[in-house]
Amino acid sequence: MDWDYAQMAHEAALCGGPEAYVATIRYGGVIDGRVEGAIGATLITLAVGGLVKLIRDQVKKKRTQASVAEEKLRKLLEEKGITLTEDANPGVTETE
Repeated sequence: MDWDYAQMAHEAALCGGPEAYVATIRYGGVIDGRVEGAIGATLITLAVGGLVKLIRDQVKKKRTQASVAEEKLRKLLEEKGITLTEDANPGVTETE
């Protein structure tokens, strides 16, 4: 059996008939689609997770830099005799 129809008829007979053969092909396509979909979803999830981590690390770095800068500014102001007020509208007041 070296021609396409004969080969297809033989495979259909092995599956239990044409309906069962079509169902087998369809089910195989569904499985293939699920695998491809799962791979795509996994790749998207990893990409988004990596992006979230990158953004989180950048925010953490900026907050650390801001904290260090604020501490340096407070020390500098203390050396000059200036204190910062802690009210709702922060301002600078002279202590001398």
